[in-house]
Amino acid sequence: MAGNAVVNGDTAAGDFSYLKSQTAYYAVNDTAFSARDSAAVSKGMGSGGAYPTTSSNYGLAAPINLPHGAAITNIRFIYVDNSTNNLTLLVGAHHIASGFYTFLAQHTTSVQTPTVQTVDVWPSTPWTVDNSADSLAVYAFPSSTWTDLSMMVRGVIVTYTMPRPAR
Repeated sequence: MAGNAVVNGDTAAGDFSYLKSQTAYYAVNDTAFSARDSAAVSKGMGSGGAYPTTSSNYGLAAPINLPHGAAITNIRFIYVDNSTNNLTLLVGAHHIASGFYTFLAQHTTSVQTPTVQTVDVWPSTPWTVDNSADSLAVYAFPSSTWTDLSMMVRGVIVTYTMPRPAR
């Protein structure tokens, strides 16, 4: 239904809500990743992913910045693992006051192939973003030392819904 409104003078509107929750996406590409230790990191530029170029036991991390109130519905990990090690990818919420983490979704590779792999993982528990208490990040770490491009993180796509317009 379309309509017009004519307002003379001051007016105020309350909080708007959608009639149906709106689906949105947040993409984290390879350039967002940095090392969780002192390892140098290659990001894209022909290789097509992020990986440590020097020895790393702690892997990579990248922030996820979703709007307050977003309800995470799916996490898609995109990666390459052609190594003899396993690569674990996870999304976690860091509870700033306590220092504890809640792991929302996790995938550990099991098939070694040079082709790009895509895996959808649903959050282990329903998760609504609370930017007043938590920060979100994606982590990638090896089962053993990570030293080359046989394992690469291409990116992560987070699907979420919003009951109202983001602010």
